Amino acid sequence: MRKTLTCAAVCLLLAGLCAPCTGAAQSEILQGHAYAQRAQGYMAYLNFREAIDYYEQAIDIFLDHLDSQHPLIAANYAAMGQAYLAAGFDEQARLYCETGLNRIMGRYPSGAIAANCLACLAEVSAQAGEPAIALAYFKKALAIHEDLWGPLHLASTGLYLQLGYFHIRQQQYPEAMGFFSQAAQLGMEENAAGVLGQAYLGMGQALLLQEEVGKGLGQLQRSLEALKEVHGESHPDISRAFLALAEGQAQAGDTTLALSTLDKAEQHFRQTGQQTLLIVGYDSCSCNPIFLKTAALRGAYTEKANPAVAFAHYEEAVSRTLRLIKYTAKSAAHRQAVLQKHKATFVDGIRLAHQLFKQTKDQGYFSKAFEMANAYQGLTLQIARKEAVAFQALLPDTDWPQRRQQIRQGLSLAEQRLYEARQDSTSSLNELRKNYTGLQNEYALWRNDFRRTYRFVEDEVFAGKNNLLSQVQAELKPNEALLNYVLDLEHRAAYLFAVKPGRQAFLRIPLDDGFSESVKQLYRLAQSALLPRADKKQKFVQKSQQLYLQLLAPLSGLTSTGDRLIIIRDDELHYLPFEVLLPEALPSLPFAEMPFAIRKHEMVYHYAAGLWLLGRQAPETHQNGKLLAFAPVFETDENGTSALADHSRCYTPGLPQSPLPYSAVEVQAIARHLGPAEGSQILLRQNATANQLLEALQQPFQFVHIASHSFANTEQPGFSGIACAPEEGLSDCLLYLTTIENLTLKADLVALSSCESGIGKSVRGEGVMGLNRSFMHAGVPNALFSLWKVNDQHSCQIMQHCYRYISEGMGYARALQQTKIDLITDGSYSTPNTWASFILMGR
Repeated sequence: MRKTLTCAAVCLLLAGLCAPCTGAAQSEILQGHAYAQRAQGYMAYLNFREAIDYYEQAIDIFLDHLDSQHPLIAANYAAMGQAYLAAGFDEQARLYCETGLNRIMGRYPSGAIAANCLACLAEVSAQAGEPAIALAYFKKALAIHEDLWGPLHLASTGLYLQLGYFHIRQQQYPEAMGFFSQAAQLGMEENAAGVLGQAYLGMGQALLLQEEVGKGLGQLQRSLEALKEVHGESHPDISRAFLALAEGQAQAGDTTLALSTLDKAEQHFRQTGQQTLLIVGYDSCSCNPIFLKTAALRGAYTEKANPAVAFAHYEEAVSRTLRLIKYTAKSAAHRQAVLQKHKATFVDGIRLAHQLFKQTKDQGYFSKAFEMANAYQGLTLQIARKEAVAFQALLPDTDWPQRRQQIRQGLSLAEQRLYEARQDSTSSLNELRKNYTGLQNEYALWRNDFRRTYRFVEDEVFAGKNNLLSQVQAELKPNEALLNYVLDLEHRAAYLFAVKPGRQAFLRIPLDDGFSESVKQLYRLAQSALLPRADKKQKFVQKSQQLYLQLLAPLSGLTSTGDRLIIIRDDELHYLPFEVLLPEALPSLPFAEMPFAIRKHEMVYHYAAGLWLLGRQAPETHQNGKLLAFAPVFETDENGTSALADHSRCYTPGLPQSPLPYSAVEVQAIARHLGPAEGSQILLRQNATANQLLEALQQPFQFVHIASHSFANTEQPGFSGIACAPEEGLSDCLLYLTTIENLTLKADLVALSSCESGIGKSVRGEGVMGLNRSFMHAGVPNALFSLWKVNDQHSCQIMQHCYRYISEGMGYARALQQTKIDLITDGSYSTPNTWASFILMGR
């Protein structure tokens, strides 16, 4: 039987196109081929991190020894794009496929490699929710194939299969069946068992989705027979076919048979995966997406018959997800991509734990579910903070931490330069990209060396918190309650872990279909300057009470007036300031008299219970009273009096910054409130440059106050940032989030008195990737930040009030609460858009 040609095989064929070379160059190119082949092997076993690393090394070698437009380079760029796509990095996939396409278009615009790049771009566009663009790319790729080989050629089967799955995602099942049938026809004509197996697999899945279960199961059985004929008893494709067959059997109502088939899927994959244990030093089966899915499906298939056993399967699925992240995630972004794909596994476990907790009253289910929630909420930030603590505690006398920070800072700078060059379309892109890739490889080598030498540090970082619930309770003060929300919108529910010293509650809160929209509407209304209008006010009061009844009212027997609430939010809730929630709908009341929740409670937010615990257990940061204040002001005239006093502190990169005259008043007033402290520093106007700020941030200040423009980049969160004063020799005057994250800061409080400093791309489970998060990543335990555009004068008022109370001895949360109550009571600032924007995250 014939097998299908892989990208690796195409690359090897293209090697014959290389210009003759001898000696060291020839040896290097052969090494590049070896790296590309190894990458293909890792792709087959779904180990995308290793595949990406080897593709990078292959590309570097080929760039050194071959013409920049050589087909082999373009082919590997396309393969790298496909690896990034499989790993969940859509933007990187787009970048590498576009690079491959651009390199090949000058020499072979109608060749197989160009078609491969176009097909990858089609997949990226489909993932991005652009089906029309995706289909256009697919049609171009198909046209190239037909020009090269004519219609219905074996070389086009991979493209037919891609088109089939594209139409499945679009729920266009007849179209999908058409492309799978074409692939099957070619497989039969050419006696290609691999093609037949893949085509039958696609047809079976499409039929199951159309509820044609009997026909679907038949096609899946045919798929298994064909795949076994070409691959024997061990290949990932066989495991995938068994998985699809198990899902079909469960759909047919035979969960017993489905569970048996899942066992076969694992058994076959374990046979194929043992070899990677020798290569990478860990059992790739235990942390592979296929094994993760089998555990999750076991949980789903046993829920009705035996919930306790099902919960154990969900626990195993969660454990496998965390191992997948530990051993195969290449970066923080990759960890986030994995979490976004598999959050449902954690939520299913929590859902079932609540059911078992209600039935048995066994506190063990509460504790395990609480740990499940913590395992995915803010995970990459938890890992970053744990790494910092582990380095300090376990490796105090080595240069590993310094070397790691140097490489990461270099990577951050290289990524920043590459980003800026892409915005300007400069000709230095290739050199910058090569430099960035080199640093990525250097960091990968550092991590591999580190893992071999200090595996116990990584084990410590990824170890879960034993008895997290009891540890949290031990750290809570008598007047504190930790509220951890988990949203399960698929089942229209939220789960709430409410924890106080010696008391806890595990609640399921029913949600209506419009819950997400209600949160978004309240967020928009709360920041609206038109809120005093009768219709807006009526809607605000209605939504505010509705969400109060769902989110805070269930706690009436657990919390008391005066309690500090430590709130762990999830997904949409990251945009909601709980302070504006109302227990009663009284639109006739003036805002100054409304019973907002902030009147009853201090409120502090965090990303995860474990992160809050890390902060509470960490050594005290500097309490020296020193202030670092930063305010570029951006005046346009000599006296600075012509500035727009009501302008928001928001900024669009590339446009002139509007003046912020009240920011100067603000930082000077704060300095007066805190009083003289030796070493305090105010960076004002032309002294408020990015380099000055970076240098000052290394010093031991208790308070860091930044009053400037900020901007959120939702497409690439790492390039959100803070606007700084102009600096000679710099094209822009921005301090990016990626730069801040790689600092090691000792401040106790960072106040970001700017627009949307807590807003950015929302990542499922991880939270909002805002500026506040970057400072917490760098080690700051408390951050004060904004949820929407803030007026310059209003920011000045809020910050002056807050620091005055801090200087009088109030804690940060109490000071912010009293500030908001003062502003509500004052008729001029009583609408939420003026006082509710700023919230506190911390310990």
